[in-house]
Amino acid sequence: MPSWRRAVRSTLAGLACGTLILGVGGRVLMRGIALATGGSGGFSLGGSLEVVAVGALYGALGGLLLLGFPLRLGRWRPALHATILLVVVALSSAAARGAASGVRLPARVVVVLAFGGLFLAYSFALAALEGKERANRCT
Repeated sequence: MPSWRRAVRSTLAGLACGTLILGVGGRVLMRGIALATGGSGGFSLGGSLEVVAVGALYGALGGLLLLGFPLRLGRWRPALHATILLVVVALSSAAARGAASGVRLPARVVVVLAFGGLFLAYSFALAALEGKERANRCT
C-alpha cells in the first residue's frame, strides 16, 4: 500500500480514537476531577465541544506519530507512543497549564496520572486498530 494511504488511514484511526477517548473521555475526566476536588465544575456546551475537538486534533496527530515508531518495538510501542504524546501535549497546551494552576500539588499528581492513563488507553486502542487493519490486509 502506498505510504500516503497508510498515513491517511493512521490519521483517521487516530482521529476516531482521539475523539472518543481523549475528547469525550477527557471531558468526563475533567468533570470528575472538578467534582472530586471541590472545584466549580462549570459546564458549557462550547467548552465541551472545544475539549472534544482538541482531543480529535491530538488524536489525528498521534495517528501520524505512531507511523514513526518501528513495529519491532512490539508491546512497548503503544506505551512509548503515549508517553511522548502526553509530554508533547502537556508542554504545548496552554489549557493543560491553566487547568493545573488552580490545583494543589498532591491533586496535580492525581490529575497527571489520570490523564496519563487516558493517553495510554488511546495509544493501545490506536495500536489495536492498526493491528486489525494490518491483519485485514494480509488476508
